[in-house]
Amino acid sequence: MLKKNLIKHGKPVLGVCALLLSAGCYEPPDDATNNNPNNQSGYNCTSNLRPLTNDDVNGGKTLAAGTCYQVASTLEVSDGTLNLQAGVRLAFAENVGLRVTEGGRLKAVGSAEEPVILEGLESSKGFWKGVTFVRSPSTDNVLDHVVIDGAGKSGWHGGTSSGGVFIEGDSTLRVRNSLIRNNLAAGIYAPEDGADLTIESSVFEDNQLPLWLNANLIGRVALGNEFNTNTENVIRVGTQGTKVRDAQTWFNHGVNYEVHADFVVEALLTIEKGTRIEFIQGIKVDVRDTGRLKAIGTADAKIVFSGTNEERGFWQGLRFVDTRSADNVLDHVVIEYAGGKGWHGGADSQGNIFVEGDGVTLVIRNSTLRKAKYAGLIVPDGGSDVTLEKNTFSENEVPLRVHPNVVGKLAADNVFTDNDRNAVFVGLGSARTLSGDQTWRNVGVSYEILGTLTVPSKLTIAPGVTLEFRQAAGLDIHEGKLVANAAGAETITFRGVEALANFWRGIRFKKSMTLDNVFDNTVIENGGSDGWHGGADSRANIYMESNTDASRVSIKDTVVRGSGHLGISVMRGSFVDGCEDLSFADNASANTFTPAENVANLCGGLL
Repeated sequence: MLKKNLIKHGKPVLGVCALLLSAGCYEPPDDATNNNPNNQSGYNCTSNLRPLTNDDVNGGKTLAAGTCYQVASTLEVSDGTLNLQAGVRLAFAENVGLRVTEGGRLKAVGSAEEPVILEGLESSKGFWKGVTFVRSPSTDNVLDHVVIDGAGKSGWHGGTSSGGVFIEGDSTLRVRNSLIRNNLAAGIYAPEDGADLTIESSVFEDNQLPLWLNANLIGRVALGNEFNTNTENVIRVGTQGTKVRDAQTWFNHGVNYEVHADFVVEALLTIEKGTRIEFIQGIKVDVRDTGRLKAIGTADAKIVFSGTNEERGFWQGLRFVDTRSADNVLDHVVIEYAGGKGWHGGADSQGNIFVEGDGVTLVIRNSTLRKAKYAGLIVPDGGSDVTLEKNTFSENEVPLRVHPNVVGKLAADNVFTDNDRNAVFVGLGSARTLSGDQTWRNVGVSYEILGTLTVPSKLTIAPGVTLEFRQAAGLDIHEGKLVANAAGAETITFRGVEALANFWRGIRFKKSMTLDNVFDNTVIENGGSDGWHGGADSRANIYMESNTDASRVSIKDTVVRGSGHLGISVMRGSFVDGCEDLSFADNASANTFTPAENVANLCGGLL
C-alpha cells in the first residue's frame, strides 16, 4: 500500500503533484504558481508534460521512471506491453482514457515513495475516461503502487461501462498497494464472471462507488483494503444474473455489500463474521446442487442478510435447492425483510428462507429470522434434513411453515415472538404424511395442522404441546403409534384453531394394535366435524376402526369435550384401556359409543 505518510484518514496529504517531485517530473517555477487545484504543494503541475500518442505505446513501450506525459486522445494497447515505471505520470484530457485489449498488456509498478499516477488534466471527479481491459488475459496486467484519480467520464460502450478501471470479458488484472479515488460510477467495475481479478492492500476513497463487481469476483477482494468517504460506501454486487462458480469467502471489509442482481451459488460460498449483505428490491439468491452457503458469525459479530429498505417483503430471500452438504450452516445470522415474491405460485413459497427438494441439508442455529412477508422459514419437502436450534423467529406473518417430518428437528430452545400468527404451521399441499419416528417438542407456541396428518410411524408429543387443527383437518394414526404422555407434567392439548365445537375432524386409530398408544393428562376438544367414512359413528374426538383395522389405546386423566357427535367411538375389535380420571363435557350426541358385542373392550365395560 502507498506509504502511510502519503495518506491520512483516507485523503492524500501532499497531493499527487507533490508525490511526483521526488521523481523529477517538475521543476518549481520561480513564482510557484498554483494552476491546478490538484496541487496542494504550490507547484504548477501542468508544465513540462510530454505528449503521448497511440503510436507511442502500441506494440509495447516502457515509460522510464519519473517521466510525465499528457494524453490528448485515447490510447489503445492491442499488442505488446505498456510498462509504466515508478514515478510515471499520465495526465489525460477530458473523456480520454487507456484501453488494453487482447494481445496488449499494462504493467504499472510504482513504489510507496514514487507511485505511478493516472489522472486528468483537471482534478474534478469524472474528468477523464479511465482504464479498461478488454479480453486481455495476460498475467502481466498489474497495477501496483498506482494512483487512479478522477476518471469515469463516460462508458466504454453502450450501457454502464464506466469507472476508474473497467474490466471486460476474461481479462486478468492484479491491483495492489494502490489508491483509487475520485472516480465516477466505480473505482473498479467488473460486471462479468470470467475475469481473473485480485485486489489487495489498496485504498478506495471519494469515488461514487468503490467497487462494482460480478458476484463471482467478490472473493477476489482480499482483507486489508480500505474504503473511505465514497459517495455510496458499499461494495456493489452484480449487474446481471450470474453464478458464484468458484469457492470463495466474502470478507468483512467494514462496509456493506449491496446486491443488485440475482445470483446462483454453485460452489462453497463462505461469509465472514460481521459481514452485512443488503439486497435491492426483488433480488434473490439460489443455493443449489453443488452450491453451499457457510455463514458463521458470533454473538458480537453477526452476519446480516437484509434489504436496502426496511420493509417486509422488500427482497425475495434465500433458497436452498437439492444441496446436501454439512457446509450449509447459518449460525449467528440475521435474515430479515424478505419474502416479497414466491419461488413458485402461491404465498406458501414466500419467506426469508425457502428450502426445496428432498436433498437439502441445512443447519440454522443461534440466528434470527424476522420481518418476512410471509414466513421466516419454509420447508415443504419431507426429505430435507433441516436442524433448527436456539433461533428467534420474530415479527413475521408466520414464523415457519414446514413438512411434518421437519417438526421433529425443531429444538425446544427456539423462540417465537411477535409474529402475526405465532404458531408453527405444519403441512404444505399434499405433504401431510409423517415418515420416521419423531418427537414434537414444546416450543412455547402451538403447532397449527393445516390438513389431515397421517402417521404411519411413531409420533411422540411432549408435555405442554398444543396441536391446533384447521377446519375439517384431523390426525390419522394409520399403522403408526401416538404417545401423548404428560403424566405429572404440563397438559397436552388437541383442539381446533378456533374454539368452536365440532370444528375439526378428530383423531383416528387404524391398524394400530399396540400398547404404545397413550393419552395421559391430555385435553381433546371440539372434534367430530366430519366422519372418517360413511356413517355418523366415525364422527368423534377419538375414533377407532373395527375388525382387521382395529387398534388399542390407553386413556387416562383426559378431558374429552365439544365433539360434534361422539366423544370416543370404539368399533368392534378395538380396545380402550386405562380409563382412569376421564372427564366428558358438551359432546353433542354421547360421550362414548361401542357396539354391544364390544362393550367389554371399552374400559372393561365400565363406561
